[in-house]
Amino acid sequence: MMTNKNLLLCMLSILLLSPETSFGQDRFRLDITQKQILSYFEKTYDVDKVETVIDDDWVTDLAREAETRTRIGLVIDALTAGRNLDYLEEYGLFKSNSNSYTVVIAKDHNWLTLGNLFFPLKFKEDYEKIYSDLSKRGFDRADLQELKLYLEQNGFFEELSKASMAFQKENSPKYVSKYQSAKDLVEKSKIFFEWTRETRSFQDNFEYEWAIGIYSRLDDRAQNILCSYLSENISDLSMMDDGVTIREFEVHLSRYVAKISDLEKNTD
Repeated sequence: MMTNKNLLLCMLSILLLSPETSFGQDRFRLDITQKQILSYFEKTYDVDKVETVIDDDWVTDLAREAETRTRIGLVIDALTAGRNLDYLEEYGLFKSNSNSYTVVIAKDHNWLTLGNLFFPLKFKEDYEKIYSDLSKRGFDRADLQELKLYLEQNGFFEELSKASMAFQKENSPKYVSKYQSAKDLVEKSKIFFEWTRETRSFQDNFEYEWAIGIYSRLDDRAQNILCSYLSENISDLSMMDDGVTIREFEVHLSRYVAKISDLEKNTD
């Protein structure tokens, strides 16, 4: 499953960075300690919910959803800062290789968000197979038509792209100013993580609302069939440290901003 990293890079590309700024091989400094991360997992990770029934109570449990998002967000932030997270293995986070970690969320629902559950419905090329599978499981014609209609009118990536542009336009200016005026690595790191967390919250909320939009259009029987089917087709959650330094990050964004500027000039 794709991480949020690429989306965050894209969303942050609106920042106008000073070309002379350089921190060499420095990484962004995370303002959360290993002790604080571990404490959160100790308080919220429920061993009795490693494998739970995916039903209406689970889908509509906003507290569960928020805790899971926070759990994943802490891991993404720590990896972005170059942290080692081997100490979270007892909570289902396993090291895949030298710079990535994986959670088998099909067997550990403490890491499962509604967006992750509905992940298979994001890809149009899989729709026909999914429709066929659901029909075989007892989806009636009316519910199947409701599902098809919603997905046709609300394609995930098309809607996310439009929402992302609006989000950038509304939220980027304040971070442009704050980042440009930052005087040192500590300040830049603080602003970076503020922005990435807000961006991640935007995407999490978008995914949840999109999935609820599907779920709420179905009757109880169809909801149970769909959730059962999706729970059997959950992909592993992979999160990795791309090893990007602050300087590399700024060069990437500067080049991207230049491309956007050229496109805007050509469309005038």
